[in-house]
Amino acid sequence: MPIQYDRAKAAEAIQASQRAGKPVVSFADALTAYQADHLDHLKAGAARRRQLDRLLSDWLDQPVHKLLQYDAVALFDGKTGATRNRERAALLHLVKWCRQHGYTDLIPEIPKGKEKARDHVIKLEDAQRLWAVSDQLGDWRGLARLLLLTGTRRGDVWHMKPGHVTGDVWTIPETKNGNKHQVWLHPLALSELQLGQRIGEDGKPYYVWNNKGDFSGLKNRWTDLSGVDGWTLHDFRRTIATHLVGNGASEVVIDKLLEHSGSAPSGTTRIYQRAELWDERVAALQLWTGMLTGQTDPTSPLDDF
Repeated sequence: MPIQYDRAKAAEAIQASQRAGKPVVSFADALTAYQADHLDHLKAGAARRRQLDRLLSDWLDQPVHKLLQYDAVALFDGKTGATRNRERAALLHLVKWCRQHGYTDLIPEIPKGKEKARDHVIKLEDAQRLWAVSDQLGDWRGLARLLLLTGTRRGDVWHMKPGHVTGDVWTIPETKNGNKHQVWLHPLALSELQLGQRIGEDGKPYYVWNNKGDFSGLKNRWTDLSGVDGWTLHDFRRTIATHLVGNGASEVVIDKLLEHSGSAPSGTTRIYQRAELWDERVAALQLWTGMLTGQTDPTSPLDDF
């Protein structure tokens, strides 16, 4: 049963705030200030703003201090797993920011959702099918194909700029782990970049997918075209790693390729991981591209997923 809004307590909170001389600020105005102060400095700031707008759609014209514990919990009725936890984290950070600016005294307690561990690996034949239809994805084509070819994170591809590419090397200025990371680009990847590059009104080049943030729309369209279901964009990273290791690539090379920190490596392994292992990474991506496009037969087909 949904938690009902306690109007009496809300009125009491408003009066108390007014007596204390605290500012009465709507969520819409608070979000505008929060975006300028915080979200605009995040890679995924625009996506986070859309997330908060959806979550607080019924509250945008209401004063921030009117949201009580009951209401905060009610926002998550029916939401579970990773979606609940991402929205929960976004709301808690926003409320903390509002509290620091004197807009509310709320310190909400919202239970976390239980997440299922993701360990899905896409079968090679399904990955090949996804590749085969990716040329029908319109402006999303380049981003989709780069995800499949390189195993990089979707946010890194989304924020990719022509100035980040020199020859066949793509330099990611800052990854999720806070590091600069270089990725070798297969000729197929370079051709996608050429197809996707445009010149803006300011005369600067850009890629057509940069202004799109609807990754669920991309995933749904790709699923409809391919007939392959039960996967996520992030599964590409695990899929590439699994198929490459299964066909002889070193796990240390794959960790370096995907910019993974790994789990509790030994001292010797940590030293080894500091090496760029560039030639080995190029060879691994060449192998994967051949398998993905059907030009190279895997030495050890992995179909048991």
